[in-house]
Amino acid sequence: MRASPWRLRKMACSRGSLPHCLGAGCHSVRLLNWVVSILAFVLLPFSEIIALNGAAIILSFVVGPVAVAALRELMPKRSRPFRVPRLGLVGPLAFIIATLIVYWSGWDTVWRLGVCLAVGLAVLLIRVRQTGGRGMDLRQARWLVPYFLGLGAISYLGGFGGGIDVLTFGWDILVCAVFGYAIYVHAVRSHLPYQIFESYLREAQLPEVEATEARVGRGNVHHPANQPA
Repeated sequence: MRASPWRLRKMACSRGSLPHCLGAGCHSVRLLNWVVSILAFVLLPFSEIIALNGAAIILSFVVGPVAVAALRELMPKRSRPFRVPRLGLVGPLAFIIATLIVYWSGWDTVWRLGVCLAVGLAVLLIRVRQTGGRGMDLRQARWLVPYFLGLGAISYLGGFGGGIDVLTFGWDILVCAVFGYAIYVHAVRSHLPYQIFESYLREAQLPEVEATEARVGRGNVHHPANQPA
C-alpha cells in the first residue's frame, strides 16, 4: 500500500499529467509529503483523517468498473485468465456501491475531499497549459467532472456528516443509485477510440517484444570456446 502512491505518481508523470520532478522521488517531494502529513495531523481530528483517507481510497475504486467495461468493449474476443461474469450487472452495481460508500462518509468528509481534488485539478490545469494537453486523453476523463460535482451536491443535500438533510434516508440512496448508473453508462461510452487504444497497446507491448527478442538472441549466440574443434 505504501508503494501505491509512488507508482501512481510515477505513471502520472510519465503521461505528462504531473511535472516530471514529482516522479523522481527527490528530497523536495518527500519533504512536501511530510509537511502535508504533519499539517493534516495538526489541523484535523484523527477520526476525520481516517474517514478522509478511506473515502479517497474508495473514490479511486470507481474507475475500476468503468475500465473493465471499456476494455470489454475494446477487446471483446481477447482471452483472459479471469472474466468477470455478468459485467452488465456487476459493473454498474460496483460503481453505485462505491458512490454510496463515499456518500455515507458524510458531508464533512466529502467537502474536504473536494478541496484535495481541487488542488489536484489546479496542478493538472497548469500542466495542460504547459503541454497543451497532449497525450492526456482529457476528453475521455470529462465524466469525472459531473460525477465529482454531483456527488458533492448529493452529499450536501443528504443527512450524513453535516448535510442539510433535504434528501431523507431512502430517497438519498435512490438518488445516488440513479445518478451513479447514469454516470457509469456515460463513462463507459466515453472510452478511447479503438485506433488510439490500439496505438497505446502497441507502445506498451513494444518494450516487452524487444526484451523477448534480446533474450532469444542471447540464447542463440555460440561461444567459440564451447564449439568443438
